[in-house]
Amino acid sequence: MTINLAERAHNHNFEADWISRSLLDTDFYKLLMLQFIWKHFRAVQVTFALVNRMMTVPLAAAVPEAELRRQLEHARTRRVTKSELIWLAGNTFYGQRGIFESAFLEWLADFALPPYELNRDGDQWLFRVTADWGGASMWEIPALAILSELRTRAALAGLSEFELDILYARAKTKLWEKIVRLQGVPGLRLTDFGTRRRHSFLWQDYVVQAMAAELGHGYLGTSNALLAMRHDQEAMGTNAHELPMVLASLAVQGRVQIPIRQAQYEVLRLWQETYGGASASCSRIPSGRRSSCRRPPRGSATGRGSESTARTRSSPARSTWSGSTSAAKTPPRSSYSSVTASTWAPSSSCMRPSAGTSSPGTAPRTSRGPQTSATHRSGCPARASATHTAGAHSSRMTSVGATRGVSRRLTPSASSAR
Repeated sequence: MTINLAERAHNHNFEADWISRSLLDTDFYKLLMLQFIWKHFRAVQVTFALVNRMMTVPLAAAVPEAELRRQLEHARTRRVTKSELIWLAGNTFYGQRGIFESAFLEWLADFALPPYELNRDGDQWLFRVTADWGGASMWEIPALAILSELRTRAALAGLSEFELDILYARAKTKLWEKIVRLQGVPGLRLTDFGTRRRHSFLWQDYVVQAMAAELGHGYLGTSNALLAMRHDQEAMGTNAHELPMVLASLAVQGRVQIPIRQAQYEVLRLWQETYGGASASCSRIPSGRRSSCRRPPRGSATGRGSESTARTRSSPARSTWSGSTSAAKTPPRSSYSSVTASTWAPSSSCMRPSAGTSSPGTAPRTSRGPQTSATHRSGCPARASATHTAGAHSSRMTSVGATRGVSRRLTPSASSAR
């Protein structure tokens, strides 16, 4: 871990200093969900939107359009490499080898992020993708990481290399203070889930190595698949509330023959069918905790649900959808691969931050250095929320990325036959 962070930050104007280094530079749960969507909901069309709901932060004024488009276009050129496919095929995840099917890996070899729309609205950027559910879902993490790191670079652009050296020295000191505090926590079980909120890729890389070296068995691994592969760490993650929220939308529109209150349980059933004991939400999910697969209580709109939908709260960002409830014939329950839908698109994973260490959050201030945060194995983001109101036929979701107030807004897409 001898990276000269100050020198690299100072040299961000290099042409080849790409933010998105790999399609695996994403949360591992996105890959598990991608195979799940590929297997059961391949034809579902969605729209994913990223907006900044904190209007006092003028992202468009800080992040130049040309550089933002350059980084986004570069992300679309990324393909899963042969060595990455070998790692996915041969590595053991949660005690099971071969968790990814060979047919899925063959499909993944040719996968590319779909086209996007980028528009400016005053001092804000509006990023939107309308595509098949799997492709739109895979945009969430790289889009957030690119926007977050570009804002970081803008904040650091006016600092000299010496000032950057001091900034990162202070950041490392703060990181070490947090590690020392965590070393004294009995039974510590901590996982890095900082990719979307990170100060930069290099800082996250530095932090996960530091935690692995100093926290021992108390550090479980990282959600970042690329860093897990590079540093032989455990890749951690299950799924996001994105799954039951989409299925709830399909249920209300009549695209699947289940009541809305059963949507979460149908996701759990299909998840167990897909991953069995290795990553089954109905038996032992990867976080090591147990989830109920009982029938939802009578009169409940959504039932108990999975861990990834629990303990949420309302948010200003809002997504609504509409569509005919009889627009398509529902396929057999065993497979929804032919379903199309007018529905909202993916949300974030549900991870609750706690005091500790991980990749930094907002762009650093000279006096304090990059901000650090950490997450336990499960829970919800401090500023994330997801609620579904069956009676109002609406859903809400926001989750803050590295830039405070950055959120994924879920908006409807038009129904279409594939």
